[in-house]
Amino acid sequence: MTARIASLGLVMYALGTPCKAQEVLFEGNVSGALVLDDGVSAVASENQILLVPSTGPRTITRLNGSFAAVGRIGRAPDGDLVVWDDSLWAAFVFDQDVERRVVPFPQPGMVSGEVNFVALLTDDTGLFEEVDMGNPFALSSGPYRHPVRYVAVSADGTRKVVWEALGKQASIHPTDGGMSSAPIIFGYGVLARRVDDSRFIVAQTELDEAYVVGREGRRLGAVPMPYFGPVVSEAQIEQERARLIATRGARLREELPLEEFLGTVLSEDQVREAVAKMTAGSIQALRATSANSVPPRISDLRVDGDGRVWMQRFLPPGDTLAVWQVQAVESNERRSFELPAAWVVFDMWDGRGLVGVRDQSGAVTTVGLAELPIG
Repeated sequence: MTARIASLGLVMYALGTPCKAQEVLFEGNVSGALVLDDGVSAVASENQILLVPSTGPRTITRLNGSFAAVGRIGRAPDGDLVVWDDSLWAAFVFDQDVERRVVPFPQPGMVSGEVNFVALLTDDTGLFEEVDMGNPFALSSGPYRHPVRYVAVSADGTRKVVWEALGKQASIHPTDGGMSSAPIIFGYGVLARRVDDSRFIVAQTELDEAYVVGREGRRLGAVPMPYFGPVVSEAQIEQERARLIATRGARLREELPLEEFLGTVLSEDQVREAVAKMTAGSIQALRATSANSVPPRISDLRVDGDGRVWMQRFLPPGDTLAVWQVQAVESNERRSFELPAAWVVFDMWDGRGLVGVRDQSGAVTTVGLAELPIG
């Protein structure tokens, strides 16, 4: 199996030294993975959770739960597995494969923006990310960023905004179909992860620090973010632009529930024309959008089972190795590792990593283990 992993690109370096690869755990479409206390890995695949032993026979079992739309998996304050269901708007908490409780939250209803589950904190308090889209008709042509709020919500509906940041950069451009928005090449954004029972870390990716925040809204610490450099090349900008344009049309067709609605009021030919115009306008906006000469500092943010913060330094297109910086929240000591750029680091614990491997389309289709010499 080690040879099999090497053939999948599961080769890793720490300060130039190859690390030991282990066995592939699961093959299939994967949206998330987590290591439980007994070493069993929970893998989210197509709205089900599969339990895969990290040692011994690979007997894969399905978690005893029925989920309509798995949004995120994570750890509960007591170490149990949390499965968030986007459709039911509830957190399912499991001890092994036994459902301990379901924590429902008030659904946001009609809101101007996105609401995403981040983590379950103590006392069954949910941490949510709310993207404030504002008034889209008030936006003029050019770059913009929406504010993002992190809100602690109790099961009874009590809300408290605990942190605010700026969200993803995008740009609006006039097109044949009206106005269309596109991401700024190497645009800035915001990432957030649970640190422990009552703290989370939020990184606005152009800043030099990520902030550790308590559930009451106080800043409790900071972790320096790695620095990439002042410029990216024109070749890298064009490479990223070409990648976005190549995937934009197919992605839009997958994400257009509007197409079904249009079919109730328009003919098939009119629907086809409307969708084609929206797709063409989106690609036209991508061709017109600008790029940052100073890229974001990080591309990914994780917190491992030992409470250490992992930050992936900004990864330019075409690079085959990604640099990860690892630091404990309470320590100034940092270490850096190079991992394959195709890897998605899902979880880390006891010097081992649970990693996924992206295929050429960007989908994660394999999950495996690797030993990381981080102590």
